[in-house]
This record gives sequence, C-alpha cells and structure tokens, in this order.
Amino acid sequence: RPRDWSSDVCSSDLGYRAGVTTTQAAERLFLAIEVTAPVRAAIRATLPPELPGRVVRPEQWHLTVRFLGGTVPAQRDALIAALDATQDLGRAFTLRFGGLGAIPDAREARVAWLGVQAGAREFGALAARIEGIVTALGFTAGVPDGTPHLTLTRLDPPMDVQRLVSQRIVIAVPLLVDAVCLLRSRLGTPGPRYAEIARRRPLWRHVLRNKV
Repeated sequence: RPRDWSSDVCSSDLGYRAGVTTTQAAERLFLAIEVTAPVRAAIRATLPPELPGRVVRPEQWHLTVRFLGGTVPAQRDALIAALDATQDLGRAFTLRFGGLGAIPDAREARVAWLGVQAGAREFGALAARIEGIVTALGFTAGVPDGTPHLTLTRLDPPMDVQRLVSQRIVIAVPLLVDAVCLLRSRLGTPGPRYAEIARRRPLWRHVLRNKV
C-alpha cells in the first residue's frame, strides 16, 4: 500500500554525485503525474480500437516528470524530504490531452504517444522546479524530455505509424494535476510494471480557483 509522501522519500542512478557508498539495493524510481480513471476512460473511448506493438495498459498510463533511475532507500528518503519541505512547487493546473506523435519519428517509430494540447507550460514549470530540487541534492542534471506525453505503445522492431499519428485526437475530459507520485518501475514481459510507493496530495499550497 502506498505510504503518505511525508513518511517516505526518493533519488537516482542517472547520477547521484554525493559520493556515498552503500550496499543497499537500488530500485528504478521516477516522479510522475497519475492519469485518473475518468480521463483514462475518455482516452480509451477516443483512441483507435487497435494499436500496433506492445500496448501499455491504461492503468499504467502516466506523465513522467523526472526519471530517477536506480535509487537506494537513503537517496529516496533525502529527495522526498526535500520535496516535502519545499514551500512552493506552483499552482494546481489542468491538462488536456490531444494529438498523436512518435519517437524518434513516425516513419520508424519505437514509441507512439498521446500529447498534451493544454497545460504543457505549467507542466514544464513544475518539472523545472523539481529539477532544481533534485540537482541541488547531487543528481546529474536531467535531459529535457520535450513535450509531455503519455506512452501508448512500444514498437520493436520500429514501425511506420504515419497513418496512425495523422489522426485528429482530442480528449474532452481534462486532467486536474494536484499531486505528484513516486513510482517504482520493474522491467518485465511484455513491458515494465509500475507501482506507486508514495504520493503527496495536495502538492501545491495554493487553492485552485478556476473550474476544470
């Protein structure tokens, strides 16, 4: 069962530079925004019924804010404590999903994703604030992930998905972003499995005054 954010904590193997030697087992962790059940249902109802490749199960959908990589408990605890002590990570906001894309491109796609039509600027501001916190703790600076997106399917070998991404997709139900989750990733078949281990709600110290 996920514990309250204030009683747990987090960190990274992509580059923790504090120079601490430990024999504690590391876990693949990342910070993400959960996609709620009503939004998942709206996405499922709008997407094409059949997607190619290894399709990500809807209950695993999320928006990654910061990948942390191999993280030992002491690192994890230091990061969550720092996030919990932060007075302001910005206001709650809403995201609206829309538009399909591919990585690295639609002709030889390895990943097909659903993009964000509204809220990308606010998402970027949140990610920048969190990046400042994790780098101050000794993590290697992260590589910007570009436009926030929700991974729909992974393609191996790469495939041409130009027809797929040319479809006009707009998700009517907005996503209220008022919390960030700490997730564990375990690699497996047919794809990685994610489990929530901590959450902070509400993350922001402000009242959301605008209606969703």
